[in-house]
This record gives sequence, C-alpha cells and structure tokens, in this order.
Amino acid sequence: MRRGLDALWAWLDPLLAPERRIDLVGGVTLLVLLLASEETWVMQIGVVSLAAAAVVDPRLLRHAAYWFAVLAVYVVGVANVVLLIDNHEFLLGYWLLALALSRLQPDPNASLATSAKWLTGLAFAFATLWKVTTPEYVDGDMFHTMLLFERRFAGVASMVSSLTFAETLQNFQLNETLRSIGDGAVSVPVYDAPGVRATALVMTWWTVLIEGLVAVCFLAPVRAAVGRARHVALLVFLGTTYVLAPVMGFGWLLIAMAMAQAPIERHRLFLPAYAAAFVLVLARATAPLGRIFEILFPGLF
Repeated sequence: MRRGLDALWAWLDPLLAPERRIDLVGGVTLLVLLLASEETWVMQIGVVSLAAAAVVDPRLLRHAAYWFAVLAVYVVGVANVVLLIDNHEFLLGYWLLALALSRLQPDPNASLATSAKWLTGLAFAFATLWKVTTPEYVDGDMFHTMLLFERRFAGVASMVSSLTFAETLQNFQLNETLRSIGDGAVSVPVYDAPGVRATALVMTWWTVLIEGLVAVCFLAPVRAAVGRARHVALLVFLGTTYVLAPVMGFGWLLIAMAMAQAPIERHRLFLPAYAAAFVLVLARATAPLGRIFEILFPGLF
C-alpha cells in the first residue's frame, strides 16, 4: 500500500507545480467547451481548432492571446442562440474572460484564483437567493415535477417510493406527448406516491442548504475558518448533486474554477478528489442509468 501511494504521489507531483496550474484548469475548461456547450458550427470549428492547437503546443494555454481567441469564438458561437443557452454558459463566458485577463497580470495564478473564488461564490449566492424567493421552488413543486416527468431523474422516484420504474417511464412518455400537443389545458392522471413528494422536499431544502454553504465559504476571506472549508463544501455539493442531476457542463465548469484556487501544492488530495468528481459528473451524464437501476434494484421493476 505504501509503495503504491508513493508511486501515485510521484506521478502527481509534477502536476502540482504552480506553473502547471493553467494546464490543468485550461484542459478542463476546453473539455467544457468541446463537450458541454452549444453545437453551432462556429463553436465546432473554432473550439475544436483551438483545442487541437493546444494539444500540439500546450504552451498556448499560458498566453492571454490564446484565451482571448477562445473567448471571441465563444461569443460569436453563442450570439445567435444567447436567449436559449443555459445559465452555466453565461458563467462560462465570464470564466473565459477571467482566464484571458489573468495571463496579463504579474501573478497570473493568483489573479485567476481570485476570479474563480468570486465567480463561484456569487454564482451560488444568486442561485440560493433565487431559490428562497421563488414560491414554486420552496414548496417542493419543482423537484416533485422533475422526479415524476424528467428522464434525467429516471429511477430516482422508484428508489424512494412505491412507484415502479415502468410507471415512471409512462410518466415521462405522457409528459413528452403533452408537450408535443402544446395544450396546457389538457389534464391527465399520472403515477405518483407519497415518497416522491417527501423526497422532493428533502432535495429542495438540501439544495438550499448546501448551495448557501458553498456561497458563504467562497465569499468569506480565504484565511477565515469558513473560507478554508470552501473546497470541502464544494466537493460535498458535487458529490450529492451529480449523483442525481446529470448536468455535465456546470459540474465540469465548477471543477475547473475550483482547481484554479485549490491549494493542491499543500494538500495533494484535492487533485484526486476533483478528478473523482469529474468522473462522477461524466458517468452520471452519460451512463445508461435505467439499465443500471434494473441491475441494482431488480425488485423495483
């Protein structure tokens, strides 16, 4: 065991050097752009070309001009669909600007860490504020609806209630049929169970609690006790959120911003922890979850 850990640290140590920080952060950011952003032709051609250039010459990641070019491609790429993009894609634009501007500063890593800290803290603060001031959210209706009708949460309702997986699939199919009709006045019976409602309320208030905690930790001074706990709070958020919610783009973006400020030179476990979170987000977003639930919980089906 000891020999294996020594080998792991020997492999990780070169990645923990301060000059490699932008390589790690930049690589994850490019993955967000390649795999979890808008699929316009400008994005596909421009981002793929710039990412390929960075593969050929990784030194490009350390230059402001490179990140300004990526930002320009991103802005042009989403310009025609800006009213349709997800919230995290606006945050991605700010993050690309931060990457570019940090390369112009005397201490690029410190500048990028500061930007990452404030972008993360403010994103979670505004998310928490929206949730606690929205009646449809605080009464649990949002998660209740998601558990019953969204394929992203396939299998969750079956795990926490008497609903079978087949019944949840019928709910999903019914929802898609009603959406295709486009008549909001149509009312039809759906499968539901008390456990679904109770789970929705737990998910609602856990989300408020953990997102509020992340906001407080990231907005607090770095040297304060609560500020030093920010990475633990974020890892708890990632671990509890992306077990259920397959939102690859936002998860990877948070990991990129976290790695920009994590003290991985002093606490080497942060790098494997964020790597594990990266894999968790990817697995949840791409795994055939329905088949996995059938294997793990055959009695539900």
